[in-house]
Amino acid sequence: MYRLTLIDRLLSRLYGRPELFLSVSFLFLILTGTLLLLLPISTNTNISFIDALFTAVSATCVTGLIVLDTGKDFTVFGQLVILLLIQLGALGIMTFAASVLVSMGRPVSSRQAFAMSRVLDQERLSELKSSISFILKATLVVELVGMALLSIRWFAETGSPFLSIYWGIFHSISAFCNAGFSLFSDSFSRWRGDVFIVGVLSTLIILGGMGFIVLQNLWGIVTKKEKRLSIHSKLVLLMSVVLLFSGAIGLFFLERLYSFQVLPLRAAWLSAFFHSVNARTAGFNSLPISGFSLASQFLLVILMFIGASSGSTGGGVKTNTVGLLLAAAIKYMKGDEQVVLFRRSVAPYIVHRAVAVLLFSLVTLSLGLLALLVVDGQLGFSNLLFEAVSAFATVGLSTGITPELSFVGKIIIILLMYVGRIGPLTIALALFYPRKAAKVRYAEGKVLVG
Repeated sequence: MYRLTLIDRLLSRLYGRPELFLSVSFLFLILTGTLLLLLPISTNTNISFIDALFTAVSATCVTGLIVLDTGKDFTVFGQLVILLLIQLGALGIMTFAASVLVSMGRPVSSRQAFAMSRVLDQERLSELKSSISFILKATLVVELVGMALLSIRWFAETGSPFLSIYWGIFHSISAFCNAGFSLFSDSFSRWRGDVFIVGVLSTLIILGGMGFIVLQNLWGIVTKKEKRLSIHSKLVLLMSVVLLFSGAIGLFFLERLYSFQVLPLRAAWLSAFFHSVNARTAGFNSLPISGFSLASQFLLVILMFIGASSGSTGGGVKTNTVGLLLAAAIKYMKGDEQVVLFRRSVAPYIVHRAVAVLLFSLVTLSLGLLALLVVDGQLGFSNLLFEAVSAFATVGLSTGITPELSFVGKIIIILLMYVGRIGPLTIALALFYPRKAAKVRYAEGKVLVG
């Protein structure tokens, strides 16, 4: 009875603080995954605790940075453990658990509903059930369609039904969850000129990176349940299109005289587009990133830092955050203190939250990079910058230095992946529970800015 009461109190406390619940649930999943990967049945080689932990964190945080070859060093059991961690980590344990309850017709408690409403950014609890149901259905449908398309393509190449279906399942989930884990040692280098495979993978990554809120809004318009796109959806779609195509064009011209020089024109454009897509934030690649020019690597760093969109399976500071801050900056420079997007004003507290997300992200990333330079400075500033941003934005692209990191360096990358997946602001809210709004209003003072 005492144990039950203690557990009940603990869960009650966690549900009352969704940010803390989210942080703790990811830690629990990471620990479970680490223990499973340490089992002899999981690997074809000896695996250290730090490498098992690194892999579990990378999978749970849907990053894709690896210290061991996923296809060679892990058995089928180990690969399935990684795949399960990817799926649960992408959806979030709380979202997945609530989705299962809803699909089984079981009620969600008021505390669970409150916690879920905070995590899914739903203002009204009445919309929560439909959102959870949509997340589960959309995930299943998109991943199944992706699996079918990839399996058909690979069956034509391998002639093996089991192998092609297994490859299809693994890479469909990895792509939609923006994880970047691949069973192939060279990722997708051998298919860099294959329009079908590049197209399917890119579509899965883009859909996963847009966010379930946007997907639900688009589906509502298709089914005529909703009349128009929300401001959030418009901003996400606009920023996604601009970043995807500007990134592809930039990479094509920056790399035309470097790594793209030996490629046919179609393969070069496909590679440019594929890497632009994967920088936000999947982590597959069709060419070694180490062969890219410094200019292209810096462009990828910018794309990785921005990342996907809020409510998605991707990381980064989010497209909508950057879009909102750009709009706010333009308005302020024009002398207008009201931020307007698509003929709708944005509440000041939302702009403040965007500023906080950007600031916390820059501080966290800077501290992580500084620590890496101290312990692994011999690997080079540009390589460590790329690695740190890739880890924090949960991308998974690398210049190839991940296995060369020291023990402490791996710990730093692990922390960056974890904080990047949960979100620096979420971590701060989990550690320092926000006080109630003060009833006293203080006199205004002026501070010079800029």
